[in-house]
Amino acid sequence: MIGKPLVSIIIPTYKRSQFITQSIDSVLNQTYSNIEILIIDDNGTGTNSQIKTKLVLDKYLEGENCKYIEHTINSGVCAARNTGFGHIKGDFVAFLDDDDIWDAMKLEKQIARFAESSPEIGMLYTGVVVLDEVENKTYKLHPRLSGNILNDLLFMNHIGTLSSVLVRREAIESGIRFDNSLKARNDLDFYIEISKRFQVDFVDEFLVTKHDHVEETISRNMTKKLEAWTLFYEKHRNLYEQNIEADIQYKIGFGHLNMLCGKYKKGLKYFTAAFLQAPLKLRNLKYLISSLFGVNIYNALAKLSRLS
Repeated sequence: MIGKPLVSIIIPTYKRSQFITQSIDSVLNQTYSNIEILIIDDNGTGTNSQIKTKLVLDKYLEGENCKYIEHTINSGVCAARNTGFGHIKGDFVAFLDDDDIWDAMKLEKQIARFAESSPEIGMLYTGVVVLDEVENKTYKLHPRLSGNILNDLLFMNHIGTLSSVLVRREAIESGIRFDNSLKARNDLDFYIEISKRFQVDFVDEFLVTKHDHVEETISRNMTKKLEAWTLFYEKHRNLYEQNIEADIQYKIGFGHLNMLCGKYKKGLKYFTAAFLQAPLKLRNLKYLISSLFGVNIYNALAKLSRLS
């Protein structure tokens, strides 16, 4: 790596005029200065939210390294990030949600890590501090996995928020994009596509603060969560069918979500399928037996024994 490579930072925004300035300030306060900021306004032209957002952004747009791109209609966060890809000039691409905050050394430490890494490393992530306003608690996400982590990602999102990742431009040029049909799990989908082509590494420090706000309910709305899980599974079915353990875990998750949504027959179907794949695993038997008594009994048992 020669000199200081340019980092393009994509910040999609939607109805967050009260938060976005602190996010942008955390970028401008970076010790690594060779950056360009791409703000993708997804509020829709002429809406109250777009007008408010543009007003708070005007002071930043006077700088040469900050570009404002406006969607005429609200198109979703995946479409906004993909729009950002069409404007990047950098050798690396970072993402920042419009209410998250970076530590001042975030980019400098990631660029330094890339400088000592092989070209096979396509993405770096960091530790994250999560401020959960819904549960009124703070917790930390520790970075743990590196190398070829594709199979690990089939079990869960080990990377966390996109605000922590830095990606080589080559990964974007390979055609990887965000899937706008996925209203949830689109970050995990992106990581899986990266991991099919590149290895992954991390900086073992907490360099991002993520805010979970009360209005962010898609991960807690069980019906929408079930829809997102279904689309995600169908897209990556081939990968899951090649990894039996991950497939079983996903079926258990399907069963649990269906039961929480009151869909007894589907819940029982997935618990039965998981049990038949690995009948000697006590966990699979526990879920199957718990589901036999119906939705109400299952949900009561789930709360008591934390089946989820």
